[in-house]
Amino acid sequence: MSSNMHDRASAILAKVMDAPKERALTIIEEACQGDEALKKAVLSLYQEFTEVNMEDKPPSPNTQKSKLHPQKLESVFLKNKVERVFLNKKGTRLAIVFTTLALLMIFGEVVRSAIKKKIIQAELEEKSALLETTSQVLFDWIEKEKERMESLAMDSFTLQLSQDLIKATEDPSQMLLLTQKLRRLERAADFRLLGLLFPDRPEILLSTVDASDSTTSPLNGKAIGEGFYPYFNQLRSGETVFVPPISDEEAVYDLPESFGNTSNCIFACPIKSPEGGVIAYLYSVSFPEQSFSNIFRMAHHGKSSEIYALDRKGRMISESRFTKEMQKTILLDFDSSKQSIYNIFVTDPGGNVMEGYSPEEPAFKWPLTALAMDIQTQLLKKDSTFSGNVPYAYRDYRGVPVIGAWRWLPEYDFGMIAEEDEAEVMAIMGRIDLILGIFYLIIAILLYLLYNSRIDLARFSKKIEQLDQLGQYRLLEKIGEGGFGEVYRAEHAMLRIPVAIKMLKKNVANEDAIKRFEKEVTITASLQHPNTINVYDFGTSAEGSFYYVMEFIDGLPLNKVLEFHQSFPVGRCLHVLLQVCYSLQEAHRKHFIHRDIKPMNIMLSQQGGAFDQVKLLDFGLVKDLDLDTALQTKAGQIGGTPLFMAPERLRDPFNNNARVDIYAMGTLGLYMLSGKFLVELISQKVFMGEDTLPPSQKNQLIERDDIPEDLQNLLMECIRFDPEKRISDIDILIERLENLQQLNPWSREDAKKWWQTYQVYGQ
Repeated sequence: MSSNMHDRASAILAKVMDAPKERALTIIEEACQGDEALKKAVLSLYQEFTEVNMEDKPPSPNTQKSKLHPQKLESVFLKNKVERVFLNKKGTRLAIVFTTLALLMIFGEVVRSAIKKKIIQAELEEKSALLETTSQVLFDWIEKEKERMESLAMDSFTLQLSQDLIKATEDPSQMLLLTQKLRRLERAADFRLLGLLFPDRPEILLSTVDASDSTTSPLNGKAIGEGFYPYFNQLRSGETVFVPPISDEEAVYDLPESFGNTSNCIFACPIKSPEGGVIAYLYSVSFPEQSFSNIFRMAHHGKSSEIYALDRKGRMISESRFTKEMQKTILLDFDSSKQSIYNIFVTDPGGNVMEGYSPEEPAFKWPLTALAMDIQTQLLKKDSTFSGNVPYAYRDYRGVPVIGAWRWLPEYDFGMIAEEDEAEVMAIMGRIDLILGIFYLIIAILLYLLYNSRIDLARFSKKIEQLDQLGQYRLLEKIGEGGFGEVYRAEHAMLRIPVAIKMLKKNVANEDAIKRFEKEVTITASLQHPNTINVYDFGTSAEGSFYYVMEFIDGLPLNKVLEFHQSFPVGRCLHVLLQVCYSLQEAHRKHFIHRDIKPMNIMLSQQGGAFDQVKLLDFGLVKDLDLDTALQTKAGQIGGTPLFMAPERLRDPFNNNARVDIYAMGTLGLYMLSGKFLVELISQKVFMGEDTLPPSQKNQLIERDDIPEDLQNLLMECIRFDPEKRISDIDILIERLENLQQLNPWSREDAKKWWQTYQVYGQ
């Protein structure tokens, strides 16, 4: 059919779309005026239209006799007029197609920008967390090295050596002997280089640097440099000090020419006589590219992520991850022996030097990178903040676009930067762009076909609505998602009762997943306690997806409650623990172990005027103790959430009994009282083979003064690492919690006040 013929036929069809059949045929006959080809085209379109419109149903006997309401006639006329103006001409239709596509592309770009912003935000949060962890490791290393120095300073050999040295400062022969003793002490204590400073003046008394069995060090008698002098004053006040990487020229005044300008980390502490007076100051020297830089290397991941340290002048004081690559560029003067420490400034060369860019300006004129500039700006403020980031990509010291965050350590007067190449961070954007491109192409094709054939989309609205229908239930919105299933808010199509529907994901719908899903339904449906989620129905969708229907709880998961109310009152904590225990009591009596108790699986609500109702959800990882373990768990698989998982399950996935739920209840109670996860502290002790936490650390778990000692002891018994020493039965736990609740009640009025406060401030 030609385009002109199609347009004429479509115009005639528009006049008869809502007319009775006989009237429509009459109008078509009159409009075609004997043109058989046009008439055939119109009748063909009319037949397609009536088939879609009537959905193959016989017409009602009253169809031809009924008359349209005047308002309906007006709407039909307006619709036909709009179609004639905008859709009859192919050029107009194409313009609409391209306009719609342009709007979609603008929308896609907005979505793309939002995704990119989210990726950068997530990356910056990860970098900040990595800096926090690295700084803690660094602090621990510094404190450990300080303790080693202090221990060595108190050694009787060191004390005697210092006393002999003070007496022999004017006797060169004695100085050689004492140097040999200091070198033996150095080797015995496993330090790289040792030295002693005068107690009353900033000079080196004795050093092992460049000393041998027949020569003394050329640094003996040298004055300390201005870079080391502030730390010498700290020594004089009795402190043990750590000097971040410092160049030899800054550490020693009038350095001999034979020394290269290397850098070192220094630890120093006073050597005191038995009477308490300071005899001398002991110091040790180590290369920063070794122990100091190793701390930062441990945090490297991927192909480009790195953490490095810098001083106030913007100099790098730890070894760069890219030293070998930079030795082949102008950044390190094409010198394969040159290190990045003290030789690289955190400045922007203006382009990617690693890809051959050659800066026009000399290096001393390069500006600081955006992140280094942010550090300098913050340090100049009176109310300095000691962490931050730049929320966009910027060039680093190599000229490579990166995403980064920083943290300043005021205790040691240097900072740390965590960065990762933008290309690696944004690798996923290439896939997103490809998907958007395919999406635009499909939409363009569909829009062109739809408008060219003049298909009325309204005819398919009913079919589209049916896509959201699942048996007797209508899906409204997705409210959650896990590894195996998706949860939707829905309602009964007839009764309008709100429900929640959990549907097995198609991409994981293998035989094992279906068996696990069926087990979850069967077990949950068999539990009747009011604190356990109720299951109403289950079935399979038209597409073959397995689902089940459960009650809809209009409330908050426990983790969201804690976000609003950082830690719980003792009474409320006991109330929640008891309600969960009551649910578990029924499950345990039926030989079911939950295995995934966590704040996200506990809902609090105020339904029906009952405030702080507690429901235990998600029995997807329930273990039936009456079945063979091999039939329920594959070798090597561990189900559950590690933050609340019992240690024996981490070691052995087949190790399951009621005590794993008891352990989870203990960690849940500590989480509600402190608002903190305890997995890091606990896991360290577990893998060290310890039985429980030492008393000194038990008191650090909850930094509150209002927690009864009996409650703390009860929770400690729940999280004993050895399951045999843990509370063994849920009934025992319930009895002790009920006794504590009598002394620490949580009344209906208390709960009501909290929910009223949440409604005002929390939403």
